Amino acid sequence: MSIRDRTLVFTDGLPTCARINEELRSARRWDGFYDWVGTGAKVAANAHYYALVDDRGYEATNDATTPDDLDAFMRECSDLPGFVASGPAGVPRVTSEGYAIANNWDTDGSYGDWYAGHELAHSYGRRHPGRCHNQPRDPAHPATGDYPNGDISPSPAGNNAAYGFDIRSRQVLSGTLWKDVMTYCNRQWISDFTSEALQTFFQFNAETTAAAPAAGDVASLWVSGHMNPEATSAVLDPIFLLPGVDAYAAPPSGEYDILQRDGTGNELSRTAFGPNPVHFGAPAPGKPVGDEVAGLYFHMQVSPAAGAERLEIVRNGAVLASVQPGTAPPTVTVTARTGARL
Repeated sequence: MSIRDRTLVFTDGLPTCARINEELRSARRWDGFYDWVGTGAKVAANAHYYALVDDRGYEATNDATTPDDLDAFMRECSDLPGFVASGPAGVPRVTSEGYAIANNWDTDGSYGDWYAGHELAHSYGRRHPGRCHNQPRDPAHPATGDYPNGDISPSPAGNNAAYGFDIRSRQVLSGTLWKDVMTYCNRQWISDFTSEALQTFFQFNAETTAAAPAAGDVASLWVSGHMNPEATSAVLDPIFLLPGVDAYAAPPSGEYDILQRDGTGNELSRTAFGPNPVHFGAPAPGKPVGDEVAGLYFHMQVSPAAGAERLEIVRNGAVLASVQPGTAPPTVTVTARTGARL
């Protein structure tokens, strides 16, 4: 297993996990196309991307009219399954309003580790066991009997009892006091159920080397964006023309279409697709669980239509988003912060 670090400077207001994940998907795609990391070594085609977002000392309030430290605690989310996820990181503590952020059991100085484990496990296909905060239950997880209350042990005692072991403190952890990392419960650890499921995934999804982009005259449009959970509106990211790259994969079919039109509105091409859901993780301390789905995202390559002057995202005849080129090519100046790498 190889790990690479990268710093993302987010300048578009306060980050949301859906927006950060969108940036990660683009980074992943550029890594595959053009070695965006600039190391000369290809990123694995099935590499997973995770963003740690500083909570800036978040202080929860119980006043619905007052923003919570400008909502700096970013609720986490991930594709399920998929390749990207993001979540908050900070120091375990009790806020001034009395809300605990893992303060009474997380002693390693950061809660970002188990948050990341939870969200990355989602990206590997793991779901919630359905314990704590009324989560939707993983159909594969035992509904009754084994693993009561989201325990890491299938039973409190006996031959099939399981325990955690902290290699840092050399402490044995109770199989009934500590809860599975895929729950929203306190005292997060990993159960044998989750551990074995992840090992099975890794066994059949070994790291693979990304294929080199195809050379030649093949070109495609890289179209990506996100929608609200109700799919009543969409936001398009900047659209890129990718020269010399074969189509990455056929987009999934669905009730949505990408339309390309000419200057008078005539339809030139139509590509059907289906967006993917982004699943929320645990809420910020002191906040309700709320919706399970943070939003919908889409990203795909489509063939550019000759004479196209407008691109639309359409659902059942309704235009959710559209974009058209300006009257002249933009002027671009490339700059970088001190120490940054482009």
